Amino acid sequence: MSIEERKIKKELESIENIENSSIELKTKEESANELKNGNELNDCVLDYYIDRKYSNPDELIRDMEDLQRYGCVSGMITDLIYYDDTNKFYDNYKDDINELLSNLLDESGLSIQEFFGKNFDNDDPLILNFSKYSSTI
Repeated sequence: MSIEERKIKKELESIENIENSSIELKTKEESANELKNGNELNDCVLDYYIDRKYSNPDELIRDMEDLQRYGCVSGMITDLIYYDDTNKFYDNYKDDINELLSNLLDESGLSIQEFFGKNFDNDDPLILNFSKYSSTI
């Protein structure tokens, strides 16, 4: 048997082993669902992205970058366009949001005013509510 024939035989055996294996490919939705961890805010965000049915990962990444860059004020999350909607969302997830914010402040070493910079509003009801959870204000 020639070297070339041995290579071909080896490749065919590899293909046969792959065909006989029990590898299961997961759907994007199954993969995203595995990221759920019981944290209501985390799971809510994952549900939002699962429901959007992206055609490819680049589209998902672009959407996430847009949200990070422009925020909900862009209108891309229709349930969070109006201030009343964001207040309701905050009321539903305030413990998780405040925990995330506290962790970010601790990691950054910044005060809440420094962290938000020119966007900080001392009179914002969400900030006032956060002050109940944090000693950084």
